[in-house]
Amino acid sequence: MSPDHKFPARLRIKSQKQIDLLIAESSSLFAHPLILKYHISKLPEEGETAPQLAISVPKRLFKKAHDRNLIKRRIREVYRTCWKEYIPESSNYQVLLLLVLIGKIIPEYSELEKAIHQLLKKLGKLNA
Repeated sequence: MSPDHKFPARLRIKSQKQIDLLIAESSSLFAHPLILKYHISKLPEEGETAPQLAISVPKRLFKKAHDRNLIKRRIREVYRTCWKEYIPESSNYQVLLLLVLIGKIIPEYSELEKAIHQLLKKLGKLNA
C-alpha cells in the first residue's frame, strides 16, 4: 500500500476566529516570495497539537483560479514534507501559521521549497 500523501485536517486552520487572530496579533518573517505570519499561544491544557497552516495567494496578483490553486498545492506539499524537521508537535503550545505569497510570477517548486525551509528554520529558532 502506498504512503498517505494527504494534507491532514489537523494541519489546516479551519476557524475564522483563528484566521482573524493571525491577522490581528501575529508576528511575521520574510523569505522571498513568501511572508510567514505566525502566532504562538500557550494552551490551557496539555495535549499533542501540530502547527496549523493557512495559505493565501492574492487574487489581485493571480487572476486565474487554476494559477492560485497550483501555487497553493505546491506550498501545501512543501510544508507537508518538511514541517516536522523544524517545528516539533508541542504539548502545551498552539502554533498558527499563515503563508502569504507576494511574488508576481508563479514560483517554481524549488523556489518555494527553499523559502519555506528558510522560514521554518527561522521559526524553529524563535520557538526553541
